[in-house]
Amino acid sequence: TTDLSTEALHNCVQSALAIASYSNPDEFAGIAEKELLCTEFKDLDLVSESKLTADDQVQFCIELEQMALDKKAQGIKKTDGADFNTGIYTGVFANSNGYCKASSSTFSVSSLVLLGEDDSKKMYRGYSSSIGFGPDELFSKERIVNEAIEKTQEKLNAHPVKTGVYN
Repeated sequence: TTDLSTEALHNCVQSALAIASYSNPDEFAGIAEKELLCTEFKDLDLVSESKLTADDQVQFCIELEQMALDKKAQGIKKTDGADFNTGIYTGVFANSNGYCKASSSTFSVSSLVLLGEDDSKKMYRGYSSSIGFGPDELFSKERIVNEAIEKTQEKLNAHPVKTGVYN
C-alpha cells in the first residue's frame, strides 16, 4: 500500500494474514539447519577487467548512432542517444545460522534509442540494448542498430486491430 496510515497498514496486514490462511503449512520453510548450509563455493569467474577506456566507450556510442543514421532506414529521423555502462555488482546473503556469502560480477550494457516519425508526423521511440558479463559478450553494433531500427519501425503507422464477435 502507498497509504501509510495506521488503519491502512492494519488492513494490509489483515489482508496478508487472510491470504496466508489458505496456504498449507510448509515443513521446509525457514532457514536451513547449519549443517545443511553450503560452505564451499566454486569460483565462477564472473569478474573481468574491462579493457575499454571511457574514450573507447564514447567512441562505441558515437559509432552506434552513426551506423543507425547511415542506414537511412525508412521513418528513422534521428537518434535519442546511445549509452555504454560498465560496473561491478556485489551481492551478499547472510542469515542467523552463520551463513554469509558475498559474490561479485562485472557487467556491461549498451543501448541505442532511435526516433521515428510516421505519416501523421507523430514521433515514436524504439531501442535495442545488450547486456553481458563484459564488453566482449555484448551483441555486435550491427545487431544493436538493426534491432533498434526494427523496433522503431514497428511502431510507425500503428493502428488498432479490428475487434468483434467471433464464433
